[in-house]
Amino acid sequence: MLRDRVRLNVALTRTIDAPWVERIDTYLDGRWNAHHFLVRSPDELAGIARLPALVCEGYRDLGMQGALREDVTRPGAERSSAAAG
Repeated sequence: MLRDRVRLNVALTRTIDAPWVERIDTYLDGRWNAHHFLVRSPDELAGIARLPALVCEGYRDLGMQGALREDVTRPGAERSSAAAG
């Protein structure tokens, strides 16, 4: 937290083009992208309507490593119910 604003980041497996994104840092040959932005007021934060969905996407794909599981699952390969759950 800065004096008059909050710096936020969301990591995604894709890049997004949005006016509130200040910078995107790409890691691991594009496997994940850190989107950096600043919020200066509660109204500005509320104006980012997609933010909750983007945070959930980042958590699913990178936090829970869902993107890694998708990479190792080959088309046509059977998965056990334990692995699928």
